[in-house]
Amino acid sequence: MNSGVYDVCVAGGVEFMSDVPIRHSRKMRSIMLKANKAKTLGAKLGLLGQLGLKDLIPELPAVAEFSTGEVMGHSADRLAASFNVSRQEQDDFARRSHQLAHDATEKGYLSDVLPFQSKDSIWLFTVALVNYFVNLKL
Repeated sequence: MNSGVYDVCVAGGVEFMSDVPIRHSRKMRSIMLKANKAKTLGAKLGLLGQLGLKDLIPELPAVAEFSTGEVMGHSADRLAASFNVSRQEQDDFARRSHQLAHDATEKGYLSDVLPFQSKDSIWLFTVALVNYFVNLKL
């Protein structure tokens, strides 16, 4: 599945499901934002008075994307359809990706993956993984 556009392409991502954001109702979020701008205690209490009990109930987390409500599978299906990529091609690509990651681990190419603790998240960085893909001359 090499289109010849790039010699090497490295992609990364972030996983947030280990610390799932729990949302408040739209009304509660609106009141909270207004409360940040309120200057006096009276103004803040006035905003609080606009809330009902149901506004205080958090929305249960979903696997769906926050802004669109679409789950990753639906998004992937739409993308695959728009680029005419078959399920078999997707499975073959995934299998190859896992095999390459396994091979890189077995050969010690991922030995310098460094955990990095930030204030909010743990990130993994590696130079060896990039070197591994560059050496494959994909």
